[in-house]
Amino acid sequence: MSWLALVLVPTIWVVDAANGPGTHGRDLQPVIEMARKGDTILVRAGSYSACTIVGKSLTIRGAGSAITTVAGAEVLGVPAGGCVLLSGLRLAAPPASERPGLWLVGPGAVLLNDCQVLGADGEQGSAAVHLSAGMLLHASRCSFLGGIGSYTGPWTVQAGAGADVQAAAVLVASGCAFLGGATDDNVTGWTQGGAGVSVLGATALLFDSTCYGGAAGHALPLAKGMGGHAVVLNTGTVRVVGGQWPVLQGGMPAGFGTAAHTAVGYAVQRVAGNVAVHDGVTLLPATAGAATTNGFTFVPAGAAPRLAVNASYLPNGETDALQPLTVTYDGLVPNAMFFLIVGFRPALSSLVVPDLLIDLTTGGAMVGVLDGAGQCTVTFVPAWLLGLEGVPFLAQAGTWDPVHGVRTSNCDVRVYAH
Repeated sequence: MSWLALVLVPTIWVVDAANGPGTHGRDLQPVIEMARKGDTILVRAGSYSACTIVGKSLTIRGAGSAITTVAGAEVLGVPAGGCVLLSGLRLAAPPASERPGLWLVGPGAVLLNDCQVLGADGEQGSAAVHLSAGMLLHASRCSFLGGIGSYTGPWTVQAGAGADVQAAAVLVASGCAFLGGATDDNVTGWTQGGAGVSVLGATALLFDSTCYGGAAGHALPLAKGMGGHAVVLNTGTVRVVGGQWPVLQGGMPAGFGTAAHTAVGYAVQRVAGNVAVHDGVTLLPATAGAATTNGFTFVPAGAAPRLAVNASYLPNGETDALQPLTVTYDGLVPNAMFFLIVGFRPALSSLVVPDLLIDLTTGGAMVGVLDGAGQCTVTFVPAWLLGLEGVPFLAQAGTWDPVHGVRTSNCDVRVYAH
């Protein structure tokens, strides 16, 4: 008697608006509905309708954010442990749609690599990305721009945030830019620029990322034009860690020249919750002499270890697995022990420290000793990853500090291809 093993191999689908060779569909949504859990969808250059992913893990890889545009995307109800990967896309909500460019509802995870995300312009601008209900979003090398607000009337015109993080969601950003939207003039009411990142009952961990509040247009003389804040924490936790380009700056109002009619945005506006801003983060005033923070006493939390990857990139932003790759780790403590963890699924874990972003049950680890400058460098050609082409690959390191305990780095996320 013999047994027949049935193996379900993930399918690779091709979407092409020009209906080129090998195409499975000319628009994205019908192919998403045909795809099964774990499948990959390759999206060629072109413009596509809005799409929705419900309840299943998928990988959607565009040809590059400059040439592959989707009119907004939603990811809903992906189960805990599930993950959707979106890379090389421009997610732009249509004007007046009142929708974010990317709408995420947990409890699963989304990896967003090398994408542009734009909220809708309208009477009230929309956020570029909205996440809630325990969603975990890892964003790497992405830009987020809130929508422009153009309402004219007796009430407030509000621009969209770069990111709106609510209801136990977690945003982890590395090398990203968050820009609040601007408002047009509203000379019969109030104006409010959008926040770079807004957090309500949630968590935002920002590594080597820049946040700018949006500008506000002219308001009614008896009202106010209010610049957007770079980071707004209503409740929850925000951690901002330095790197190469970290800047937080509030937005400017276009007022009538008196403080009674204008309010500048802050680099950090804290209503409640916990904020940690590390050394290496630049806080800029919206205008000369203006305050940079409000609602909390800024105390530098010290520098944080940093992991950096230097590699060759393909046109769609993915990492070329046939070219040398260099990983540098600045662990800050000379001759200290360090660990490097790699994995293929993001999950907040407290198995080692609360800030560890890789689930050890789906990854591997190595340990070593930093040099006399507290650093280490590794160079290799990751050709072995070609067998996992299109699979997200995550790396994070940490240092055993005899004074401060375990200190973790940022989490680098890559998609390898050739």
